[in-house]
Amino acid sequence: MDWQFNPPARKSSLSDEPFAEGDIVVCILHLDEQAQLQRADLRESEEETFEAPGGILGRWRREVKAPNEEAKEARRQLMATTEELFLSLFEESGADGEEDRAVLKQLLALMLERKRVIKRVGPTTKGVQRYRHPKQDREYDVPMDDINPEKLVRIQEQLQLLVGG
Repeated sequence: MDWQFNPPARKSSLSDEPFAEGDIVVCILHLDEQAQLQRADLRESEEETFEAPGGILGRWRREVKAPNEEAKEARRQLMATTEELFLSLFEESGADGEEDRAVLKQLLALMLERKRVIKRVGPTTKGVQRYRHPKQDREYDVPMDDINPEKLVRIQEQLQLLVGG
């Protein structure tokens, strides 16, 4: 399955202030109080004050482009953003959202493997598949559990709302 990222937000999810061309925006994938996936687009200066009651799953950064350049830029950055989100899942920690984070790691790893961004290293051992990111010369252990179908449907539906379908 593939997800397309929605056109970038034109204003901050926290302050509701519009972004200006050239601003750096931090996009955060998080869980709300009801454990539903949410996406917040924030100014870099707002990142430290942002609170995610259910935990942060991942994040990526983008630069605000002129409106006529947004569509072209969105297509170009689709894979880079997916890759950055995947890598950020390994930087976030904490019990909140760990189950959702593991499912996202698995789904994004499979997508990035299919796009030849990362490569499998050996067989799956004890429910973990090791992947190598050639550009970073780094390896990542991705949980490869059987995903509960209800959880997969819920995450897929929520991701499609957040990043487009």
